[in-house]
Amino acid sequence: MVMMCYQTNNLVSFNNVKSIWVEEFQKSGIKCPVVLVEMQIDNPPKIAQNQLDELYASTAELYDEYKISCSAKEGDGITDAFYKVVEVWQNRAVF
Repeated sequence: MVMMCYQTNNLVSFNNVKSIWVEEFQKSGIKCPVVLVEMQIDNPPKIAQNQLDELYASTAELYDEYKISCSAKEGDGITDAFYKVVEVWQNRAVF
């Protein structure tokens, strides 16, 4: 189980998920559930929707429908992110 996190207002953070972590997973052949976590949703996003769509498409086989948004500042989605991890873990297939 992996939580890949990126900040909505930080293009470097977003690009690291896309160009470093996703590639590492694909190269390594690791097969495990991935929860993609969009953080700091309370800040104005600096990532265009088409860039997000590209990330979702490139990681589709890694995270399936497991993506969630949160804001620690506002307290939104934090508990949901961890509940999602537990849910995915409980429903996981053998990899």
